[in-house]
Parts: sequence; structure tokens; C-alpha cells
Amino acid sequence: SVTPYADYLKNAASDNRPDEKIAIDAVNYISATSDVKRQVFKDEITGKELSGLLCGDTGEVTWKFNVETEGLYELSVLYYNIEDSGNDIERSLYIDGKIPYTDAGNLVFSRTWRDKGEKIFNEKSGNEARRSQEEVHVWSEVPLRATTGYHDSNLCFYLSAGEHSLSFKSVNES
Repeated sequence: SVTPYADYLKNAASDNRPDEKIAIDAVNYISATSDVKRQVFKDEITGKELSGLLCGDTGEVTWKFNVETEGLYELSVLYYNIEDSGNDIERSLYIDGKIPYTDAGNLVFSRTWRDKGEKIFNEKSGNEARRSQEEVHVWSEVPLRATTGYHDSNLCFYLSAGEHSLSFKSVNES
């Protein structure tokens, strides 16, 4: 069974919070399933084009990285929401081949939506009518947070000094 987050933090070998930033370039992975493909994605709002990985709803990808200073690290992810069924994007995170705690097994990345069409006002009340929504495909950077609602801060991960692996495994959506 996977450890609850509070127990994980209590049992971490250090509560040091290093200032060190570790960047992992998505396209420099060490292993991936066959449904993971390198691709350039264009942000529909800014026009910015970045290289990333298209990972299907069953894919898995792993990277190696080095840590200089042991401690608790927060993790943020830069992702692009491609067109799919419209549900939230869900992933499980593995560090060194294991899900570190329960909340890391079900991480949710939201899609970006905007109002569709021009503003419409109700003739009688003058109030704006609710417009339908359309998905907009953009690059978003978000810190990892628990989806359970039990924790209101960003999730932390204990990393010892040295080499580690990080994997994302698809749970739902590309």
C-alpha cells in the first residue's frame, strides 16, 4: 500500500528545502512506451511553439536527473492540453520506480477553456447571458497539488543527493 502524504513528510530523511532548481527537458527522456512521440505544439493564445512529448492515455515516460542538495522539493510541470475527450488529464508520478505517496498516484492537469462567441445580453434584465465554452490549447505551467483537498499547499518530494529517475504514467487522456 502507498503511504499517505502526511506520513511521507513525517518520515522524510530531511525537511531541508533547498533553493536549487532542477530542470528536466521533456524530450530528453531515457525510456518511453511506443505511444510517446516528440512533437512541436503551438499555443493558441500566445503563438509560442515549444517541443514536447505527446503521450497517449496509456503511455509512460522516464527521465534521469541529478540532485546536489538533499531535501524536500516541489515539482511543477509545463504541459500542453491537446484535443481529446475534454476530461481532465491524469497522471501517476513515480520517483525511482515507486509512487512516493498516495496523492502522487493521481495528479490532475486541467484543460483551459474560454467563452465562445460574442457577449450576449438579456433584453429584459440587461444581464450577460451565459455563453458556451470552448477549449483552447495552450502551454500551462503548474505546481503539483493534491486532488483530494486534504492539503492546500504544493506537494513536496524528498530527494537525496545523487541520481534519480522520474516517471509519468498516463491514467486518463492524452
